Amino acid sequence: MSLLQSPMDYGKRGHIFFKTPSLRKEVFQFISESLRELSDKGISRGAGTYLYSIINILKGKNTPLIRPDDQLKELAQEFFRENIDVIFRLVSLSRDGYERMYPLYMIIEFLPVLGKGLKDIYENMIKGFVVMIHTIYNAETYKQGNCLELAVKGLYQWDGEALLNAFGKSEEIY
Repeated sequence: MSLLQSPMDYGKRGHIFFKTPSLRKEVFQFISESLRELSDKGISRGAGTYLYSIINILKGKNTPLIRPDDQLKELAQEFFRENIDVIFRLVSLSRDGYERMYPLYMIIEFLPVLGKGLKDIYENMIKGFVVMIHTIYNAETYKQGNCLELAVKGLYQWDGEALLNAFGKSEEIY
């Protein structure tokens, strides 16, 4: 049984789990289960609270409650790789820019780097392009939360030459 029982409990005590090395896996497991539960219910609202913490850890950003170290970053990278399908699902479930912002940011910022270890990286990169194009195409729906700007910057950031360089110009690509 997890020591974290609810989103409210995570909000109050989640930072303690991030600070305590022996409890870190438990907090990542709780976040993973919570995001899967939201996804299974067809809801994306509320996911940003969890994803914001993961984003800060992946960026190595110190916050008043979390100071990422190497172990915490490795666990966050593992979390990202294991939950990329849920992150994409949360993007597709979002009804406005506020709900879409954090999962979209994670895909744009971290998939090209952290996705290298995924067996279906090319499929995920294509999904990433589709998500950005969909966000831009539906600009009126996703204009809040800087989603439109984020999607445009993501398309520029993910240019073809950089993708080839990022994946070592393997024969699979050609």
